[in-house]
Amino acid sequence: MTKSFQIWSSLVKAAEKLMSRSDQQKRELLEGIWQHLFVWQSETIVRQSEKIPTLWLDGFVPQSAMPVGSDIDLGNLIASLQDAHELECSLRMTIQQLSSNWQNIRPDARAAILKLGHKHNNNAVLNLPDLSPSERRSLSVRWAVSDVMYRTHRNHVLSELRDLGIDLEREVFVAGAMSIGEIIPRLPEALASLVRARIDWDLAAALVAGDDVRPLVHLDIKDRAKEEMVWALDRLRATLHSLRREDGVPSIAQIEPMLEPVRVAIDAVIAEIDQVQPTSDQLSSFRIHVGDSPTQIELPPPTVPKSRMMMFLERERERRGTLWLIIAAVVTLILAVLQLL
Repeated sequence: MTKSFQIWSSLVKAAEKLMSRSDQQKRELLEGIWQHLFVWQSETIVRQSEKIPTLWLDGFVPQSAMPVGSDIDLGNLIASLQDAHELECSLRMTIQQLSSNWQNIRPDARAAILKLGHKHNNNAVLNLPDLSPSERRSLSVRWAVSDVMYRTHRNHVLSELRDLGIDLEREVFVAGAMSIGEIIPRLPEALASLVRARIDWDLAAALVAGDDVRPLVHLDIKDRAKEEMVWALDRLRATLHSLRREDGVPSIAQIEPMLEPVRVAIDAVIAEIDQVQPTSDQLSSFRIHVGDSPTQIELPPPTVPKSRMMMFLERERERRGTLWLIIAAVVTLILAVLQLL
């Protein structure tokens, strides 16, 4: 009897350990999914603080676990889910939301979520639709290499402008070869060339990834060009503000119209994005720099068909929960041990 009790006690402890490890995996999985849904796909202010509006959690967290206040830090929210039922409910609700809105989630976020499913061996996540072949090709674009190539070009242009008498990185006018009145008319062409170079190198990245990838990442290329436009206008605006004297001259109302020729020149470049083709030299240079560099995003392995036994176990776990499977395994072990006594 004592021996049987010891065996039973060991099995119970093993089951408790498994349950504790399972809960920790669920927390890590849930936090990872929420990071990609709420933080990395949100505005910069959210990414910096990692706090999200509490309203966003509606449909992801049961009302009993809904935090008080207008916003919440994700780490604190995860830590507060100590109740196993609330944790399980939050994970189930989150996966239901993923299933309902899967195609509205960015492909890179979907790839990351599927990777989390593999890492934590969560079948509910792995049962979500796999990435399509075209999405996998679009995610293989080497944006990081494009960034390196573009920064080299931008540094060259900024150096030339600095020699003329304007330092956009420090946002001041400096002693140079030209007066301010001579520099200003040159800025639309110079800054539009930056955006054109941004587009050229991004297109090179798309073409190197595959002939059919360009249409798949068209919006990404356009958005990155617009980001560069914002950068250029913000730097120029700040540089022009450095000219303001104590009496407020030039005024803000005078500065904004000075940006308009630059904005018009850049808009014209972005409008012609469909007609732009990187040169053969750019493509060759890009391929050389790619070399053996890894892709921007490590993709999850493709989904493989599951055996009938695995599908049965998954259905039972969904119907009865992880605890039921643990209890079933413990009972099976007990019966096997008792037969040996």
